[in-house]
Amino acid sequence: MHSAFDPITAAVGATTAPQTVFTSANAYKNDSDSPWFVGQAVSLSSKNDGAAAAVVQSKVVKVEFTEARKVTLTVNPGSSGLVAEKTLSDITIVENPLTVSGESVAISKVQLVATLSDEPGPKQINYTTFISEEDTYPATTNCSRMYTVPPACKNVYIMFFGDATNNKMLSGAANLDSYRLTLDNRDLTPRPIKMGGMVHRDLIASVYSNNGEALKNIRETQLANEASFDITLNGSPNRMIAVPIPFKSTQSLLQVELVGSGGNLSGHHIVYYEVQKQV
Repeated sequence: MHSAFDPITAAVGATTAPQTVFTSANAYKNDSDSPWFVGQAVSLSSKNDGAAAAVVQSKVVKVEFTEARKVTLTVNPGSSGLVAEKTLSDITIVENPLTVSGESVAISKVQLVATLSDEPGPKQINYTTFISEEDTYPATTNCSRMYTVPPACKNVYIMFFGDATNNKMLSGAANLDSYRLTLDNRDLTPRPIKMGGMVHRDLIASVYSNNGEALKNIRETQLANEASFDITLNGSPNRMIAVPIPFKSTQSLLQVELVGSGGNLSGHHIVYYEVQKQV
């Protein structure tokens, strides 16, 4: 958990008062990445004008986000009073630690209570799973690949990644300009599809519709907690190819043609097959 907070300097002429509002040094691109919540018991540590660190047991009473996606916490009680023009530094806020050093929680046993039901079980269970196929190829501006689509597949997704040194795991496809998909020697679309264009987005919407869902956002971006990503609400590009597949009990052949522009393709993508299973 990120616990460092920005230092606070009291204004000229300010009166001595406890500090209760703190802004995190770290930005959180997604709300779910923030570990803070109202009512959370925390330990607040700070140095008042260079003095030794003082620790206060406190509680979070308000959580807000700044425009830069930093978190502003209001806690009660706060730190010691800060004199005008003095600085509160080395501020850390962490979830309340265990009261005794080295103390741990041990679970001695777990008890399970099961009951018999007169209701008959289902004759069969239908579920959806994903089968993935990773592919690498020379980093050129054009690529044509052939894949075998498994039976009972309803959607195909293709996501693009960088080389082995890329740890961001975002499907970017920055240089992918257009693509064409052929299933069993028949075009799924009558013409090449422009990446990010309306046909591209219509296909993604059709995948959602094929799953009985509605596509609610077509921005194709992701807000991620990574310093090198775009820190604005625009997010980082996160694009994929997604297309519904005619449901068949036999295998199909899928040909994927990729055309780049302004640079080479990534040379690395993963094909995901959404397959219906039954037990």
